[in-house]
Formats: sequence, structure tokens, C-alpha cells
Amino acid sequence: MAGEIELLWIPVSAALLALLTMHFLRRWLPGTAAAGRRETLDGIRGFLAIGVFLHHGMVWWQYLRTGKWVVPSSRLFVHLGQASVMLFFMTTGFLFFTKLIEGRTKPVGWGALFRSRARRILPMHLVVVAVVFELVALRSGDELRVPVVALVRAATTWVLFGFPHFGVSDLNGLTNTFTLNAGVLWSLQYEAWFYLALPLLALGFGLRPPWRFLLPGAASVLIVWRYAELPLIGFVPFLGGLAAAMAARSNGFRRVAATPWGSVAALAGLIAVGVWFPTSFQPGALALLAAVFALVAGGADFFGLLRLPASRALGEVSYSLYLVHGLLLFTTFNFVIGAERASHLSFVEHYSLVLAVVPVLVALSTLTYVWIEHPWLRRSAPATVDAQLVAEGVDPT
Repeated sequence: MAGEIELLWIPVSAALLALLTMHFLRRWLPGTAAAGRRETLDGIRGFLAIGVFLHHGMVWWQYLRTGKWVVPSSRLFVHLGQASVMLFFMTTGFLFFTKLIEGRTKPVGWGALFRSRARRILPMHLVVVAVVFELVALRSGDELRVPVVALVRAATTWVLFGFPHFGVSDLNGLTNTFTLNAGVLWSLQYEAWFYLALPLLALGFGLRPPWRFLLPGAASVLIVWRYAELPLIGFVPFLGGLAAAMAARSNGFRRVAATPWGSVAALAGLIAVGVWFPTSFQPGALALLAAVFALVAGGADFFGLLRLPASRALGEVSYSLYLVHGLLLFTTFNFVIGAERASHLSFVEHYSLVLAVVPVLVALSTLTYVWIEHPWLRRSAPATVDAQLVAEGVDPT
């Protein structure tokens, strides 16, 4: 396979295609995130989702030829997926730890917060799960191949983001069912537990949430500790978000981060992660990613890229991008091209096909945002205590 440097044409091409497509589509969005202190976070989320898409494109390249769903052999494509998810977690940590820090001077609307999170996560998640169920029925020829109880139990893991497993169960005897959506639901399980634990974490900031929120928070921590099969390393990036939230409160740090030197440092950090570490889950890699994220949260915009209207619009639909891309890859390789034919494509042909999917993915995600996500987000807007949270809502990936 070509060297890592030579593979850069793929993410660069994907980013340009995504921006160009969104440039023409953003006018149809109900309203992109307003310019302000956190527009760099809005601007980076879409690129993170595209990174996960390209990561899974490489996983599919290997899966079609070996039958094994494993991390990419290319370090660049390992980090495109893993580092992107870690930065998503840091974004979540940043936004909600900031809310707890600010809770010392203004009230936290706990009820509004949890309602907004449910409206943010569940509608699109349930639609994607329903599509997965339909694809399973199609692949099974509408034939029940396992006992009903087993099918219901397996389906429940999909609805609950994989809980209690680290990943979802196979449905109706269909081996590797997770490949239908590239197995992305595991990250939502981390996000869900973090949200549930927020009232408990608030105690560390001197806040006193009502007992009706504290008790479920404590119970969720115990359930995760006792039953969930989640590697604890996945919770570390949320602390990176906390560090960034504290750093971003410094006017001096924000002034430095917003300079071109801040973008240079952030880019250097990303390069260092790719050069020095084989995975993004190592402590050193996470520390570097946390530093990069803090710079972005402070205003580093990669020389203006993250402040482009198309970049921020892409971030607006990033949750749909994240959830839908696996379905689109599965459909492309199994129904449009055919698995047998796809397995004989050259590497350049394979990724030319993946890149051709990018405009379709952006367009489809824009539609699902407009038709599914936004109507539910709009229902949260009247909750004045949480209106800003809805406007700045993080996509859980």
C-alpha cells in the first residue's frame, strides 16, 4: 500500500467534497450555529464525522477481502477514526463541564438539560436502528431464525446503544450485524453514561442537584462499574474536555489560541499523534489530543477553515453524518456494487467509490437533520434555562 503521506489525498479530497456539497446545501438548513466564542467547535465536528467515515471506508476495504472487521492497517486511517471519536468526547466534556462551572453563578436547569439531550440523541438514533432492523429482515428473507426472546434481547442492545455489551448483539442469526451501521453505537453508550453521571459530577463543582437527578446519576455509575463492558479508557477524553473548559476561561489563552500560531500548534499536535502513536487510546496520544482540543476550543481555527460557513453547517449535521455513514457504506458495497465485485476493486477504485459517496452522505445527512433532528431540537428551545445549550448542542460521536 502507498505510504502514509501519499494517502493524504483521500482525507483532503473528502473534506473538499464535503465543503463543496455543503456550500450549496446550507441554505436549506433551518439555521446554522451562530458565530461566537465556540464557532471553532461547530466547525470541527463535521470534519470529525467525515474522518470516522473514511476510517470505516478503510475497514471495509479490509473486510471485503479478509472477512475480518479490524482496525485499519494504515496509521493515518486508524487516527482518522479513533482520534475523531476522542475529540467528539472532549467536545461533550467541554460543553457540559463548562455548564457545571458556570452553574456556580447561574442555575442549571436539570430537567431541561436531560430533555434536550433525549431530544438530541434519541430521534435520529431510533430511526437508524429501525433502518437496521429493516435491513436485517431483508437479509433474512423475512424469516425468523432465532427464538423470539433471543431476538428481542438482541434488539434491546441496539436500542440501548449496545448496553450491557461493548457493542451490539447479532440480530436474527445474522453474523456481524454491526457492520450494517459500522458499529458506531458504542460511542453513544459512553455519551449516555456521561450525561447520567452529570448530577453526581456536579457535586465536585459545589453544586447541589435535586435528589431526583442525583440518585439516577449514582445508580448509572454503579451500573457501569458493575455490568457494562466499556473499557474505562473511553471515559478519559471527557476529562480532556474539562481541562479545555478551564483553559478556555482564560482570556490570555484564548488570545494566543486564536492566533495563527495557535493553529500551527494544533496542527503540529495532530501530526505528532499520528507519527508517535499507533492508536489514539494511549495516554500520550490522549494528552496530545487534549492539548489540540483545548487550542480549538480556545479559538484555533486551522487558518480560518473552521470558521467557514460551510464548515459550521457541516458541523450542524455531524450527528446525522456519524449515524448514517455506516448504513450508506453497507448499502453501497452490498447493494449498489455488490460485495463480490467490491472485493476485487483496486485500492484507488475502492476509495474513488468512497469519495463518490461523500456528497450523497452530506446531502442525506442534511435531509435527516431537517426532517428528523431539527423538529425535535426546536421543541427544546422554549426552555430558556437551556436554550443556549440547545444552540450549542454537541453531536454525540
